[in-house]
Amino acid sequence: MQQTHAPLSVIIPCFKCSDTIQRAIDSVYQQTLKPAEVILIDDCSPDATLKTIENLARRYPNGWIKVIHLKKNAGPGSARNRGWELSNQPYIAFLDADDSWHPNKISIQYQWMKNHPDVVLTGHSTP
Repeated sequence: MQQTHAPLSVIIPCFKCSDTIQRAIDSVYQQTLKPAEVILIDDCSPDATLKTIENLARRYPNGWIKVIHLKKNAGPGSARNRGWELSNQPYIAFLDADDSWHPNKISIQYQWMKNHPDVVLTGHSTP
């Protein structure tokens, strides 16, 4: 039987990203191997970002997207760390709110990580 979900949390820091976050989330949802969860961390955006991500979370399977609102803006590193703390999966992937993934990204990277259990971190350069 083919695996459909990876034991993976995707963490996306969100700050003033109302115009770009839909594309990022869509690219995660369109993965050939979907993550178990997506954690959106609103970094105290002064615009409609929080409302936008709350509305987006309702468009996907119930509970797949978790929305967290930080009460103080602390930057993307702090938002990523908060998402990591709240993750309940053994693997973590970070995605920026203005970026998107190739549909096979999780499948390729997860399979590689499973085959190399001694490796704790992977990444790639930007073309």
